[in-house]
Amino acid sequence: MALFFMVFAACTVVINYLIDPYLMLGVERREGLNQGKVAINEHVRMSKAYHPTFGKWDTLIVGNSRVEMGINPTHRCFTAAGARVYNLGLPGAGVREQLEYALNIIYAQPVQRVYLSIDFVDFLLRRDRPAPGVEIDWSKNTGRLRYAFDGSGNNEYTWTSLVDHYRTLFSLDALISSIRTMALQSPGQSDRDDQGFNPGNDFRTSVAIEGPHALFAQKNAHAQEEV
Repeated sequence: MALFFMVFAACTVVINYLIDPYLMLGVERREGLNQGKVAINEHVRMSKAYHPTFGKWDTLIVGNSRVEMGINPTHRCFTAAGARVYNLGLPGAGVREQLEYALNIIYAQPVQRVYLSIDFVDFLLRRDRPAPGVEIDWSKNTGRLRYAFDGSGNNEYTWTSLVDHYRTLFSLDALISSIRTMALQSPGQSDRDDQGFNPGNDFRTSVAIEGPHALFAQKNAHAQEEV
């Protein structure tokens, strides 16, 4: 049983490493094997805390899901200028979280330009907004980022990074995600490309079946809940 466990554990680590289902390890993509990241939607925040560090960027696109799907970093307006662009859009993220992820890269790389999308929904009154006069602690961040908002080091980064990479390499959830990634390679599955862009492949099927109205109705309902 001990031998079986060790062999199974070793196979799990190897498979998860080769497939890299959450874009955490910078492994080369292979057509028909791990080109599309089928399970990435549930792990975007974890992925974009580490994935940008595998490249060198001078331009960041920052915002929420509309930016992540709406601005392609390989558009000719960027390529013509020779910009190295990473799309750091985070679905459902507020301005504070968006800026935390952006500053985490800016403190580590010589970023020259940041395109920040401002959504009016982000400035509606929310239940979790700090009360007037409450001092904000700028040294706190999401926990898995190397740098805090004010540029100070994150004391929890080493441990959090180990936990995240354990979840990516050694967990059964990651193994299931790797198997799904291999089995469900198709043009209609979820994905994030090597520059953080969401091509919206999974929405094409939804729009073809339900129409775009269903997606807008869902978003409007979610926005009303947050107000």
